[in-house]
Amino acid sequence: MALAGFGDKKNCNSRRSRRWIACVVCVITLLGWLKTATPSDRSAVPSVPILLTDTIEVSPIGQCLEIFEDPTGRATLDEIMAIAAFSRSTQAIPNFGFSHSAYWVRFTVRNQERHPSTRLMEIGNPFIDSIRIYEFHNGMLFSTKESGDTVEFRQRDVPHRNFVFQLEFGPQEEATLYLRFQNKGRMAIAITLWQPIAFAVHAYHQQFASGIFYGAALIMLGYNLLLFWLLKERIYGQYILLLASIIIMVSSNEGFAYQYLWPTLPWWNDVSLNAFVGLTSILSLWFSAQFLRLAEYSRSLCRATTVLQWIWGILTALFVITRHPALPQLIVGLALPGPLLLIAAAFFVWRKGYQPARYYLLSWGIFFAGAFVEVLGIHNVIPVELISGRGLRVGLVLALAFISLALSDRINLLKFEKADAQAKALQAAQENEQLILEQNLVLERSVAERTAELRASNEQLHQEIAERKRAELTLRKLEKAMETTEAGITITDPEGRIVYINPADARQHGYTVEEALGFPAAIFAPMQQEQTDDSEQNYVKASGLYWKRERMNVRKDGSAFPVELISTPLHDEQGVYLGRVTVCEDITEQQQAELKLIAAHKELQQKNRELQEVNASKDKFFSIISHDLRNPLSVILGMTELLRENFEHYTPERAKEFLTRMYAAAERLHILLENLLTWSRLQRGVMEYHPEDINLFDIGEENRDLFLEKAAQKGITLVNAIPPKTRAFADHGMMNTVIRNLVSNALKFTTAGDLIEIAVFQRDSLIELSIRDTGIGIAPEDMEKLFRIDVQHSQVGTAGERGTGLGLILCQELVERNGGAIWVESQPGQGATFHLTLPAQKK
Repeated sequence: MALAGFGDKKNCNSRRSRRWIACVVCVITLLGWLKTATPSDRSAVPSVPILLTDTIEVSPIGQCLEIFEDPTGRATLDEIMAIAAFSRSTQAIPNFGFSHSAYWVRFTVRNQERHPSTRLMEIGNPFIDSIRIYEFHNGMLFSTKESGDTVEFRQRDVPHRNFVFQLEFGPQEEATLYLRFQNKGRMAIAITLWQPIAFAVHAYHQQFASGIFYGAALIMLGYNLLLFWLLKERIYGQYILLLASIIIMVSSNEGFAYQYLWPTLPWWNDVSLNAFVGLTSILSLWFSAQFLRLAEYSRSLCRATTVLQWIWGILTALFVITRHPALPQLIVGLALPGPLLLIAAAFFVWRKGYQPARYYLLSWGIFFAGAFVEVLGIHNVIPVELISGRGLRVGLVLALAFISLALSDRINLLKFEKADAQAKALQAAQENEQLILEQNLVLERSVAERTAELRASNEQLHQEIAERKRAELTLRKLEKAMETTEAGITITDPEGRIVYINPADARQHGYTVEEALGFPAAIFAPMQQEQTDDSEQNYVKASGLYWKRERMNVRKDGSAFPVELISTPLHDEQGVYLGRVTVCEDITEQQQAELKLIAAHKELQQKNRELQEVNASKDKFFSIISHDLRNPLSVILGMTELLRENFEHYTPERAKEFLTRMYAAAERLHILLENLLTWSRLQRGVMEYHPEDINLFDIGEENRDLFLEKAAQKGITLVNAIPPKTRAFADHGMMNTVIRNLVSNALKFTTAGDLIEIAVFQRDSLIELSIRDTGIGIAPEDMEKLFRIDVQHSQVGTAGERGTGLGLILCQELVERNGGAIWVESQPGQGATFHLTLPAQKK
């Protein structure tokens, strides 16, 4: 009776627990569904302009917005501008829950600086179907932009997971912006104005934090995949699927999935988040039911999880197929009872004595708390700016740590149960062993008596059996060796028919062992070759010597292949010929290796010839450089010697002339050495290369200022025709060196009244830069020598200037290092134009 009473009390408590769990689930679900469309707090206070200064890097403008709700979604811009019923937002991030209305947002921006200002407007909700932006500057419509998650990612103004638009404001200009938002799902409007650099830093920090999060999640995914491969337990496979679904769900919720996984599939991006919410819920219910052993501890809880899985599956499939606007609200509302049911189930089985459930409670409790906070934010129960997507991420990171402990605890529990079972089995085995020993003692006495009687008669039989076994063992070893060797072995009778063939020989000829037995060995060789072999083997047969040669054998399919044959005759004790043993080895790979070796030798010879040509070019180049170094040094040494010996005889003007010529020679020598060192660093790959967005106008202006005095001395007009905002993606120092060399070269070959012009042309994704002069031009036979390192080509300028012969070679190396090309166009007497291409400004 006491036991019966105890059972009734236990069943009663269990029923009360289930009723309490069901009530909590229903209350939370109704709370989520009742708060789905709570409008944001708004007032009639008029908005003030948003001030832009260089010191304000970021401007959250949620509380500066004026908002108008268009329930029909059909109002035009003119109608909206005529409406005065805009309401001032009092929330940092206005949140309207699930709403199908169109929302118009208006705000004014005033640039207080005396120069143009650029701002990036970030809309921090990656799941808005339609966004339209109308800019009014000084009362006139300035521009219209349109975006949304139904537009391909590549069409966005700025490639970012959120919607980012570039806005331009003139000096001390005031602009009014109208924004129209419409969405089938949650409508939360988070707008921030950023300075470009501040936004780049902000995006970098966000990307870095996301990289840490996703990296840790992927490491955990790989770790559990390794455990699944090692332990072969289905629970790890279920956990891997769940973890992968959670990662994709979080990345879809944060906009990373659309940016990196399916940027050209806006229709899938529109449904992906709710699809993966449903998939994650199904997998979490499936995994939890297996992990908590609900089928063993509570069939009612197990059935409840199964029912929820079917509900989730049906709702998710309906949403993906129909995209009904009411389904997302239902899906998000259904996200609340599932976690509560699983946490209650974990608590239930933990109270039943299942210890791994304690870590499960911590892990999934934390994760579902994060998801719960996220859902409350979606339903506008709590302010959305308090969560901003952090709930799922923080919950997931903490859940991963505790679920690993839960799985480890489960493994330890299994190990403990296994060790306990092994200990019991060992004890039983020891008891059985003792029993067997006792029985063996009894059997040994009886066997000893009978063995003594049989020992004498069996000794002779044992000796015969041992000898026979040794002979059989030797025969088996020989047969095994012949069966397993890679070399083909065939034994033929005196008539040449095959009586034995090992698998290797049959396989390399395309036969099975059974097919080849009984056939003449001539089936393996062409007729004319077999006749030659027969004449040679007749000699072997008579002499008893072995026969070795290479020939072409034929497979069953008729294809031929090279083999090496070694044939040995078999004779009995009386010398009677019994047949022959032939070893056949396929030498196809050997011959191919020999051919490859010959080809490699030829290739090495070709490389040696090319290396000799390169060395000859370098020798000639160094000879040219030595000659160019010797000339200015000779001038300096000669002038120095004249001054040293006859200084007192020279007038100051004559001495100054000598010093001027020495300075010109030293300057030429310095330029030659500087170009030579730069070229050497390029050849050795040690020259620093830092490509960036550079302003070509600034570089052209810098070189124009550098050579302006020299151009004036020669009466030459030097023009920088590059537009002020022309940019390219290249190394600033390298491009400065290239333009300096080309302008210097143009000055050398122009005379008074000539023109030197630096200009650019936009060609698709390339910038073409040209340095044009109206000087003496270049002869056709000299143009092909300009960029060759092994040909000396250095002309004297129009004013007696001498070049180094290395400047154009260096320019070619630097331009090609930046991904461009350089060439020249010229006619004698009509000047020359040097063209070079560079990548356009990097976006």
